[in-house]
Amino acid sequence: MANTFYMRFLLKRGDQIEDAQFDPDPLDFGGHLPAVGDRIVRFLRGGNEGYRVVERIFDVGSRHKTANLVVERVSMTDIERLPRFARK
Repeated sequence: MANTFYMRFLLKRGDQIEDAQFDPDPLDFGGHLPAVGDRIVRFLRGGNEGYRVVERIFDVGSRHKTANLVVERVSMTDIERLPRFARK
C-alpha cells in the first residue's frame, strides 16, 4: 500500500489555533511544501484570501503522513488581489 501525503491548514487567531476548513492538495504547490514566511493566496469567486505560514507541524507516526501548516490571515497586496483564472 502506497503512502499518501496530506496537507492541512490550521488558522492562527491570537493564541488560538483552529481548523481553517480547507485542506489544499499538495499538487497545488508544484511539489513544494510551503515554508514559514511564505505567503499563500486562496482564489475564491467572492474575493481572494491571503495567508502567511507561521509554523509547520509534521505528523509522521501514523499511516497518514500530514504536514499541518499553521497560517494567519494577512492583508493582500495589490498584485495578490488581481483576478486570475479560478477553478470552476
